[in-house]
Amino acid sequence: FKNIYEVYIRELLKIIKDINLISIFIIAPITYPLLYGAVYMNKVEVDVPIAYQDDDNSSLSRDLLRSIDAHQNMKLAYRIYDDSQVEHDLMYEKVKAVVKIPKDFSYDIKRGKRTNVNLIAPAGRLLVIGDIGTPLSAIVSTYGAKISASHLAKRGMPVFENKAILQPIKTDYQYMHNPYLTYGDLVLPGLMAVIISQLLI
Repeated sequence: FKNIYEVYIRELLKIIKDINLISIFIIAPITYPLLYGAVYMNKVEVDVPIAYQDDDNSSLSRDLLRSIDAHQNMKLAYRIYDDSQVEHDLMYEKVKAVVKIPKDFSYDIKRGKRTNVNLIAPAGRLLVIGDIGTPLSAIVSTYGAKISASHLAKRGMPVFENKAILQPIKTDYQYMHNPYLTYGDLVLPGLMAVIISQLLI
């Protein structure tokens, strides 16, 4: 055991005195996890600010927006009135995403027709899209099925024979090109610096 201890101490002193070995065995194992972990610092998004474009402006569309706003992951910040403002506000990160309700939303859903609700978001914000996209789809699908079934039943139509009732509202995801800051911009420079420094050493 004495020989093993002496060898251990001798090798440990070599590592401490050699900056190359320190970077490989100590600095790199600490730096890599920190760089990767920085991307996922906020594991769960809460009250993500999103804007909405309500082209239908009906009681049903407003009721759907209230349901979306009630979810803990999302917070409706303000209303947008035209497509140019959508691109501008997403580009300058005034909001993280935009929910767009089409003009004939209430007309179609009352008649059992399929309609779309669009979620517009920058393609680089993967965590935000994941945290708001899934609950938004669930809210939209549940709301659509409930309203459509209610209106069809009032008209005496067989609800369960209508295939559109299974998903009367479909959530479409529209990803905008994001030429500005993304997760890769934050992680890759630091990661490349560590790798290049190790190669040079």
